[in-house]
Amino acid sequence: MTEMPELPWRTVHIDFYGPLPSSEYLLVAVDRYSRFPEVEIVHSTRASTVIPKLDKMFSVHGIPDTIISDNGPPFNGDEYARYLKTLGIQAKFSTPYWPQVINSKKIVNRHKEARDNEKTRQERNREYANQRRNTRKSDLQVGDYVLVRQEKKNKLTANFNHKPYKVIKKTGSEILAQSKDGHIAKRNVSHFKRINIPREEDTDDEGFDYEENSQDNQPSISNENNEVPRRSS
Repeated sequence: MTEMPELPWRTVHIDFYGPLPSSEYLLVAVDRYSRFPEVEIVHSTRASTVIPKLDKMFSVHGIPDTIISDNGPPFNGDEYARYLKTLGIQAKFSTPYWPQVINSKKIVNRHKEARDNEKTRQERNREYANQRRNTRKSDLQVGDYVLVRQEKKNKLTANFNHKPYKVIKKTGSEILAQSKDGHIAKRNVSHFKRINIPREEDTDDEGFDYEENSQDNQPSISNENNEVPRRSS
């Protein structure tokens, strides 16, 4: 029986759990002193796959004095033996240790928890980046005319509603805008796009006429008597 080490990560038991439904394996390393497990995902049990994972563990906890494993591959191979010899680690072969320490269900649950935590962290980072992007400094000012972003119901839906609004209040990145018919829109600055509207046209009964459509409002020239113009002599 292996003696209990006096310090953590001096004696480590390693083995595989799997294959999982994804055809992957869990490389499980259990510190004999603390009974704390380290779990790494591997796509195969080859030494070339396992050694980089061990390097990763050792970079965190340090190099152990002894590694105990079963006598199956890759632990009985030359590549693994050379690797341990290079690091000065003693290899011992024994019956897998951790069934007395942690059952397979706990290993899988710990692995799932780690993946869930990583997913949550990534989602929080994404949310933080979106907030930073949406709270960027706005160059919109009170009195500017804007279009309001609208929900896309299909591929033909425009990104912005065609009805112009006028900015009536600005608080940080929050914009309060009002349309000609009195509708109020309160949004983050990222939901508005500035447009140009000639000030003299603000009193149009149908709404604000902005420059993109101003050419549609040019008066047509007609001949009241429907006569063909004649060239003067």
